[in-house]
Amino acid sequence: MRIVFIRSIIALSLFTFSFQAKSQTIIDLNGASIETQKKSLEQLFSLINDVQPSVYFVKQEQNLIEEKYPTKIVVDGGLINLVTSATFNKTDVQLIEVRINNDEDFNLKMDLNSFQKHFKSLKYITFILTYDYCLAKHQQSNCVEKKIEEILQNYPNQNIQLAYLLSVND
Repeated sequence: MRIVFIRSIIALSLFTFSFQAKSQTIIDLNGASIETQKKSLEQLFSLINDVQPSVYFVKQEQNLIEEKYPTKIVVDGGLINLVTSATFNKTDVQLIEVRINNDEDFNLKMDLNSFQKHFKSLKYITFILTYDYCLAKHQQSNCVEKKIEEILQNYPNQNIQLAYLLSVND
């Protein structure tokens, strides 16, 4: 009887662990609670804000600006599928910054396993929303997180931290 009880506890513990391991938070970089997390997110903020060797896939410029060993990729949402197939050194890329510029950009699909396979050093994917989708659609709380989750395939992925930032020009 005691062995069955111990096995039940072990099974319950393993189930709880696997359930908790599947949860992943998409961090709101605009949020008030960001101050409490700032220390753990220092590297992400540095990659976003500091000058980094970068590759850009930007519609307005319609060209690729390459650095020999980029640590950051900036890409318009509509061009995300070009990133994994493009020819540049991907070994040092730690951040992919996806710019969501319009409703159509939310239709893109990103396979996190594929990105992790192509970018061995990838730690962060950040979505920069250049307009307030949720306000425009009169959506409720967690709207942005839900839209980002719809984009992602093989989510959650515990090896890649996900975040978003509203960067709306007035």
